[in-house]
Amino acid sequence: MTDTPAGDAPTATAPSLASLRVRIDEIDAEVHTLLIERSTVIDALIRAKGKAQGGSAFRPGREADIMRRLAARHEGSLPISSVEHLWREIIGTFTNLQAPFRVHVAGLSAPDGAMRDLARYQFGFDIELVPAADAEAAAAAVVAEPRDLALVPLDAEPSTAWWRALGPGGARIIARLPFLVTTGPGARPALVLSGAEIDEAPTEIECLAGTLDAAPDRAALSAAGVELMAAVGNDVLVARRRSPAAAPLGSHMRAAGGYAAPLVSTATP
Repeated sequence: MTDTPAGDAPTATAPSLASLRVRIDEIDAEVHTLLIERSTVIDALIRAKGKAQGGSAFRPGREADIMRRLAARHEGSLPISSVEHLWREIIGTFTNLQAPFRVHVAGLSAPDGAMRDLARYQFGFDIELVPAADAEAAAAAVVAEPRDLALVPLDAEPSTAWWRALGPGGARIIARLPFLVTTGPGARPALVLSGAEIDEAPTEIECLAGTLDAAPDRAALSAAGVELMAAVGNDVLVARRRSPAAAPLGSHMRAAGGYAAPLVSTATP
């Protein structure tokens, strides 16, 4: 009797390699069919909303809900980072079909490529990336073109209080990264900015920008449930849970947007 190498032939409980490859091909075809079906639904959505020629199609709160559902039901050996990137690619592509947009990226041309990698992870490879000289320039770009988005890093020590441009009549924060992963290209701390009004319910986290009466005390702010995201002198950008009972931080603070609470810790050191 000749021994058969393991994996070369089916057993009573294991399918053959050929049958597994056939099943993979079937699954690929099913996925492609569903993507085509999704595109027809998006076409109908464009007609229903009339946003093919203008307006913003971004729904960051809805995107966050999608990611939370994916994380809750995910299982198996496929890394959740791959799942998030696949869905980000799908969401970015179909959002671009509804209302074409670009992403102005502060630090896009940096030698380490970290912001480029983050932008591709978050928005996909079909979205045009535009280099911005700095965060202030990125924020100004989305005010000039409300269809577009800006991506600015949070882990770099700011040289200027670029968040002075945030608030009524200016850009606003609509998302905080990372949302789902803690390693890899999607884990770079950053904010997503928009110059357009987002038509959805307020997110869990509100952002405030302005000038404190005294030098910011990170520990004291944290004890009060306030995260100090960035500061230059007394000029600060902070985040906290949205609540009607939240205490005022001072007369010189203004709303600067908000974001859905990430599933991973994003607290700045």
